[in-house]
Amino acid sequence: MAGQASWRPMAADFVAANRTNLRLALRRRRFLRTWVLFTIFSAGVGATVGWFGGRLYHAVGFCAAYAALGFTMLPLIYALAYVLAPRRVKRLVHQQRSATLEQTWSWSADEVVLENVQVITRMPWSDLFGWQDSGGMVLLYLNERRFFFLPDRAQSEQGAADLRATIFNTGLRRY
Repeated sequence: MAGQASWRPMAADFVAANRTNLRLALRRRRFLRTWVLFTIFSAGVGATVGWFGGRLYHAVGFCAAYAALGFTMLPLIYALAYVLAPRRVKRLVHQQRSATLEQTWSWSADEVVLENVQVITRMPWSDLFGWQDSGGMVLLYLNERRFFFLPDRAQSEQGAADLRATIFNTGLRRY
C-alpha cells in the first residue's frame, strides 16, 4: 500500500506532538521504573537524614516525608514540562523557520520518505525505532526522544487508515 500526504506544519502542530509525546511517556515502563526508583532513593535519603537526627522515629518520619516528596516530584516535573511546552516549542519553531516549510510524506511497504524544500529523508521501516498512534496523529520515532509526526488533518481518513495499516503490516513496534 502506497500513499502520500502533503501539509504545512504550524507551531500548534509541534505543541500537540510534543504534548502527545509527554503523555505517552507517562505510560511507558521506563517512567514507572524511574518513578519507583526515585521514590525509593528519596526515602533512603530521608532515612539517612533522620538517622543522623539520633532517634528511630526521626528516621521513620523523614523516610516517609522524603518518600512522599519523591513520589510527587517526578509527576510535577512532567506536568510542568507539559504546561510549558507551548512556550518552549513556539520559541524553537520561531528560531528554526525551516520547520514550518511544507512537508510531503510518501510511504510504501518498504520505506517512508519525508521531504521538504531543504531535505529528503528516505528511511526503510526497519530503521525506525517505533511508532505511536495517538492524539489525532502518527508519531514515527527515530529513537526514544526524536520523532517525526503527521497529524490526521493533513490527509483524508482513507489516507490515515492506509498509513496506519502500512505501518502495522511492516511489523514496526509500537513504542
